[in-house]
Amino acid sequence: MSLMINRVQIAKAFLGGNMEFKASLSNNASLLRYLNLFRECFPSAKHYSIKYLKWLYRYNPCGRVIGYDAFVENQLVAHYACIPVNLKLHHNK
Repeated sequence: MSLMINRVQIAKAFLGGNMEFKASLSNNASLLRYLNLFRECFPSAKHYSIKYLKWLYRYNPCGRVIGYDAFVENQLVAHYACIPVNLKLHHNK
């Protein structure tokens, strides 16, 4: 899948206030949109799959993803996600 909207259109929408922001979701339709966007942006990354995104976003033992999506003309053009992780730093959790 290729983005139907080019970078110039995305920038104009952002600057003109015509970009819509929504909280990220982890349902199947949203994960498929994220997968398509990731494949468009990172074509050489082979680790993205629906199975991986379901685990990372929905079934992550550290918690669910929190993020926002940006849409222009109902097309996902950006996705920002905070993925919870357990961190051990200097022997402290």
